[in-house]
Amino acid sequence: MSYSVFPLVIQNVLDLTTFNSVYGDISCNWELSERTYENQSEPDSFTQPYKYNLSYLKAASIVKYKLKKHLERDITLCKINVNGQVTGQESAIHTDFDEHFFWTFVLFTSARWNPAWGGEFMCFDPINRKYEYVPCLPNSGVLFPSNWQHVGFSPNKMTSSMRTSLAFCYYETAFKNDASQKYLSDPLNFKFL
Repeated sequence: MSYSVFPLVIQNVLDLTTFNSVYGDISCNWELSERTYENQSEPDSFTQPYKYNLSYLKAASIVKYKLKKHLERDITLCKINVNGQVTGQESAIHTDFDEHFFWTFVLFTSARWNPAWGGEFMCFDPINRKYEYVPCLPNSGVLFPSNWQHVGFSPNKMTSSMRTSLAFCYYETAFKNDASQKYLSDPLNFKFL
């Protein structure tokens, strides 16, 4: 598959029952933390204590099979990031993995969201050398190579709602040995799921 089709936006990612289950789980149990990423300190970030609950894993499985159709290769889930931001909680632009065989899918999980509230996703397409923006729309998501720089923006002052999302990271199964050699010693950021 050509990198020129990325970022790839998918609408109506989950069936309504699964989406409502994810929304129910992501709407509660938030903790104020001093870090978003394991190696990068970001004060006043929201996290959830358990990132691998059943509704998230079910969603990741559904997403996996949708992505396989687009990628035309087998992929394996290795990481789930849970994100919650309120107005003023900006994130840093970052990459999830450095290697070309990792993919990230960000699922927008807020049940009701007005695009005028901000919270859009941005990534830098290094092939075409341009920034791509994707609005935060309920039950939609965006697929991109994990080594692309990206960020989810916080909501603006027009809402008091939290912008929530799940980021599912997958590696191409053909590269399992490469992935495990580099990341097996980092169980906080990489799991064989």
